[in-house]
Amino acid sequence: MQCPICDAPTPPAPAFLIHRYDEGDIPVMVCGVCEHSFALEIPSASNAIRELYDSYYHEEKVSPPSPRQSARALRRLIERSYGAEARVIDIGCNTGSNLLEFGDTRWELHGVEPAAPAARMAREHTRATIHEGLLEDLDLPEAHFDYIIFNQVIEHIREPIAALQSIVRLLAPGGTLMLGTVDRQSRVARQMGKAWPMYYSTGHYHFFCDQSVTRMVEACGLAITRRRWGGAPMPRSWVPHRSEVDELVKYRFLPVKVARVLNSQAWAFMSMPWTRIPICDHIFVWARHST
Repeated sequence: MQCPICDAPTPPAPAFLIHRYDEGDIPVMVCGVCEHSFALEIPSASNAIRELYDSYYHEEKVSPPSPRQSARALRRLIERSYGAEARVIDIGCNTGSNLLEFGDTRWELHGVEPAAPAARMAREHTRATIHEGLLEDLDLPEAHFDYIIFNQVIEHIREPIAALQSIVRLLAPGGTLMLGTVDRQSRVARQMGKAWPMYYSTGHYHFFCDQSVTRMVEACGLAITRRRWGGAPMPRSWVPHRSEVDELVKYRFLPVKVARVLNSQAWAFMSMPWTRIPICDHIFVWARHST
C-alpha cells in the first residue's frame, strides 16, 4: 500500500487499531516518510459519503447557524486582503455559520454542502448561493474565487490530493485557499496518543500533520504563505454525551482556564502569538499559487 500524500510504500501492518461505536474496528496506517496517518479502509463511493453526512445532519440534529467569533475573525482577515467585494466560497459550509457573518450585499458568497438538511438551513439563513451536493457533482466556475474556505473537510475524503486539485482550479489569480484540518503531531494529539478524540470522530479517515499538509498543498501547485494552530471543538452532535469537560481533557497539561481560551480556532485567524506553535490539535494553512 502507498501513502495517499507522498506515494511512499507504507508498512505492511497497521500502526494501531481504533474502535468507533458506529464503524467498528479501524486499522490506522502511518507513513514513515511524510508522517501522514490514514485509515486502512475508506469509503470509495460518493453515495457512501453522502449517506454519512446525511446521518450527521438529519432533520432532528440541524439547527440554524449562529454567530461565531471564529467566523467574524475570518471575515476581517478576508476583508483586509481583498476588501468587502471579494468572491468567497465555503466548501463544506454546514448550516452556513461562516457565511452568516458576510451580511454585506457587496460580497459574492457561495457555499457547498452535501447534506440536504444542512444545505437547506444555510439557504434559509444566509444570502449565499448554496450548492447542494458533492464537489465533483457540481459545475462551479473555474479561476473565479478570491477566497476559498476549506475547513475541517479534507480529513473525510478518500483521495485528498485529487479533491484539493479540483478546488485549486476554482481559485482566481492572486486568490487564497484557507485549509483547516486535524494535526496528529500537535502537542494535544501527542499528549493523548491513541485516546486523541479526532481518531474517534465518525468519518475521519485522514490524520494530517504539518509535513503532510505541506506536501499535499505543494503537490497541487500552491505555496503556503501562513500557518497557524488552534482548537476546533468537535460538534457535540457527532459524539453522543460529549461535554465541554470531556473536550478539555485534551488540554490536561494546562490549567482549565487556559485550556478554555485555547480551545477556539478564532485565535488562529486573529494570529495570536501562541497560534504559531503546534499546541492545539487543528492546523490552518493559507496558500496561493506558487507561480
